[in-house]
Amino acid sequence: SRALEAFIDEAAPLEQGEAQAKRQRLLVELQDMLNKWVMRKLEEKHAMFQGDVETEVAGKLFVSGSYRLGVNTRGTDIDSICTIPIPLTRDEFFSEEDGMVALLRKRPEVTYVNAVTGARVPIIEVVWDEIELDVLCAIVQRGLVPQTPEELLDDKILIGMDEASQITLNGPRVTELMALLVPNMKTFKLALRCVRHWAKQRGLYSNKIGFLGGVNW
Repeated sequence: SRALEAFIDEAAPLEQGEAQAKRQRLLVELQDMLNKWVMRKLEEKHAMFQGDVETEVAGKLFVSGSYRLGVNTRGTDIDSICTIPIPLTRDEFFSEEDGMVALLRKRPEVTYVNAVTGARVPIIEVVWDEIELDVLCAIVQRGLVPQTPEELLDDKILIGMDEASQITLNGPRVTELMALLVPNMKTFKLALRCVRHWAKQRGLYSNKIGFLGGVNW
């Protein structure tokens, strides 16, 4: 209802305007950094890029969760999934010497980098220009990574993939399925925002402390 929309817009307003544009610019820069890193590592391994350099990328960045669905509020993080092709490895991606971790640490606008490599699903926690990011890595068992969110929905992408990569891709795959299958996205987003606000107000929000978080609600 309009009354409910008015309430949630005041209680938990969506991020808009320059703040949203700032996030979009950040993701463009991260995509560019990822693609250049993958291309360089492929050259070092004497492996040929199997795509079209004019229209396709060697490493593709996807987002999931609240940001992908367009229900992110001020201060929420961005779930960022970096897909990289074989023969690159997760150890190379998380390398403190020549990986994405090292590149992130060198950027002046990045004020915090914490690589959690011992987790079941390794993650890089990042604060970039005051925006929090969770950066994950999925290794695709083919020479060319998916180029669009729709390509992630093809189950064949999971063939030969290690468990950590499968779990990592689960985020954007589920988000894309919701966007595809929900019959009334406007109503769904309103309900999601309200339930999430309810959970946060009662201290029941965040999967890091054992509760549901993000679009899990």
